[in-house]
Amino acid sequence: DCPSRATMETVDPVPGTSPATGSASVPMHVSPPAAEHDADAPAVVAHVEDQHHAEIRTPVEPKRGACEVTVTTDASEYRAGDVISGTVVVNCSVPMDAKRIELTVQGRERVTLQKTVSVPECELAPFHHLQGASHKEHHEYLFKFPKPEVRDLVKERDWRLRNGHTSPSRTLTVVEDVTRVESVFAERRALISKPAALPVGSGAPMAFSAEIPRGAPSSFYVAGGNWSVGKGYLAEIVYTVSAAVIGDERKNAAQARNASGEEEPPDPHPAADAPPLAPGEAVIGAAKRHFLVTQGGDGSLTNVVPSASPNAAFAPSRMGAAASTGAEVSSMSASSSPRMTASRQFLGGGEFRATASLDRASVAPGLDVAIVKAEVNNTGSVACTCVTVSATCSLSMHAGAEKLFRTFELAPTFHRGFAAGHFGERFHAFPAPPGWPATTAGALVRCGYGVRVLFQLPAPNRNLTLDLPITVTPTASMYSAARPAGAPFAGPESALPRAAAPLPPARLFRAPWADDAAFPACFGCRAPFTLFNRRHHCRHCGFVFCKKCAGEKAFLSKLGFGPNPQRVCRGCAAEALRTGGAF
Repeated sequence: DCPSRATMETVDPVPGTSPATGSASVPMHVSPPAAEHDADAPAVVAHVEDQHHAEIRTPVEPKRGACEVTVTTDASEYRAGDVISGTVVVNCSVPMDAKRIELTVQGRERVTLQKTVSVPECELAPFHHLQGASHKEHHEYLFKFPKPEVRDLVKERDWRLRNGHTSPSRTLTVVEDVTRVESVFAERRALISKPAALPVGSGAPMAFSAEIPRGAPSSFYVAGGNWSVGKGYLAEIVYTVSAAVIGDERKNAAQARNASGEEEPPDPHPAADAPPLAPGEAVIGAAKRHFLVTQGGDGSLTNVVPSASPNAAFAPSRMGAAASTGAEVSSMSASSSPRMTASRQFLGGGEFRATASLDRASVAPGLDVAIVKAEVNNTGSVACTCVTVSATCSLSMHAGAEKLFRTFELAPTFHRGFAAGHFGERFHAFPAPPGWPATTAGALVRCGYGVRVLFQLPAPNRNLTLDLPITVTPTASMYSAARPAGAPFAGPESALPRAAAPLPPARLFRAPWADDAAFPACFGCRAPFTLFNRRHHCRHCGFVFCKKCAGEKAFLSKLGFGPNPQRVCRGCAAEALRTGGAF
């Protein structure tokens, strides 16, 4: 695809809260980018599937007039199964009569996917620029089907294509937006169910509470793809609490007109539909507040509180004689921190065994920095050239018959490798930049993350890859800004959070092997190495000897070697036999 920036409108976090604390904010309707007048580019029209999936919606912003409504909650973030509570306050500048005050707490999923369709020639109008009968037919067609009053540039472009204002081609390919909406939960109640007179000024706070379902998915938002060529996608899971004051339409309009001298005009572009109204009723005041929800742990998601110290989750594991001899073995520890081990056998003897673990099982984008511990026991003569740490994201969504599945590699970092014979551990900081969508498992959209640690080994050996599961918790940074189409998780390097504490120092569990190039002769007898006098490393001290000087054998289980005896030099033989290896 040729990436282009998707135009998105976002709402700032709720006033009085900070984005760094994960305050609740929500994106407004996403408009695809306004395309240039290209005769070969497809148009975009709207199409909604599954209209029976109804949702309860209320205006996003309160009407600034005679009656203003304020909704507050006790927190901006909740976990599935928690109880949300808060208050609703109505402030009137003139006396108003209210029939009832309704409160709605709800969550919903929405997925929009694009598909391309071909419009048959019979549905196209005569082309405008042709002369003669076609030109006349064109204007007769427009007289019967005039241009609609639309402000959406994409819809206007589609109208021009369909009605012969752009291209003389008789075949037309257009793009349709397929949208599906599912309700997570919806709870509606009446704070005031009987007609009441609202006095001037702020009324008494009306308290409310509602329980969030235990199976509610995490708040989510992502948009990307190329909306101009029919490959755009958008998915969101939002939770809101809204309040609406409903009164008599004519009576309250007259009261507001008498107080201000002029009647307040209706909003020409309402953000959402009003609650169900009876004839003669009108919404005289409304407000909505968004809040974030984190999905509970059910096996697919794991959310734990990060440890206070970045070093607390790491205890020396000292991989030793329990090393597996299989080609590749993976295992997960029973602790809360993700951990995985795998090994690779070398053709020339020895193996490369690595263990990767995280100090936490969940991260908040823009706030947390995960620490990756890589422990390597290399008993062969092949060195690891590089270690790459990155995040992997798998995203899947569907809207009716349209489906999308994509995987992303995020924020890769590169580190130096491990030498031959290395046995030790290192620590790497892995920051989660702001803007990452949260881990979620909804009915229409699923998103999962992992931390991938790749150990690059020279050919003909295969690289060793360890994938650690991790949960990304929702934060308000999901709605911070529009990201480039095709790369919805990209961000500047300056946006990466920094480690709050220094990394633990690297440690060695046995003596490192000496470099072959630094020893042209035996370290013991000084005999030069030739094609027949080969180099041999002492597994106890790491120096290079000839076969005669390193002809002893000893069990070195304490140094991470397997159950077989290892080659040691004459100087280390006695101590190795007595201690089983000491460093």
